[in-house]
Amino acid sequence: MTGDTLYYTLDDDFHSCDLSGGNDKTLLTGVYSACVGNNVYYVDSDSVSVYHLKDKSTDRLCAAVAYTLLYDDKTLYFTTLDGLYCVPAAGGNVKCLVKSEYISPRLAIKGDYILYVKTYTAQSILLDQDNDDDPKGMLYAVSKNGGDPVKCSGRLLCAVFVTPGKAYYLSSFTDYNGKVFSVDDMLKLDGEAG
Repeated sequence: MTGDTLYYTLDDDFHSCDLSGGNDKTLLTGVYSACVGNNVYYVDSDSVSVYHLKDKSTDRLCAAVAYTLLYDDKTLYFTTLDGLYCVPAAGGNVKCLVKSEYISPRLAIKGDYILYVKTYTAQSILLDQDNDDDPKGMLYAVSKNGGDPVKCSGRLLCAVFVTPGKAYYLSSFTDYNGKVFSVDDMLKLDGEAG
């Protein structure tokens, strides 16, 4: 959401509408994931691209078969089947932050770190099957500049995400018995108490 405009995806199309739900427009088709920063950043079948809100033009930022896209501080972070990457939102060189086929497609940001769940099942297997089980793993963090990932908790998790209030949580998708935890209770980064 920016100003009085709500952006959303529906059936691989990216839409905008006003807050009352009126003036609904399809801006892009073939979009698998999207996020809004100063512009709309999106993933299609083979690239990470930008849709410029002012002039309605598009630019390809990099070639990638990506699954998650997260914008923060003029940088886009995304996952592929082989790792976690970043690219400047204005375009430039792609940087690999973590090389692994076991990174959950959900990401969150906490200070200078990208948080992710390192699963016990490769993403290619999870994407190719309907699985009622959560893709369980452990919470890890890696600096936005890259480096060695840090294991943040020994608790088994399936997802890390951010809520609109900027509170970070870990959750089980299939267990609805209140297993939602504050990330702040688990992190041990830069001397933070966990």
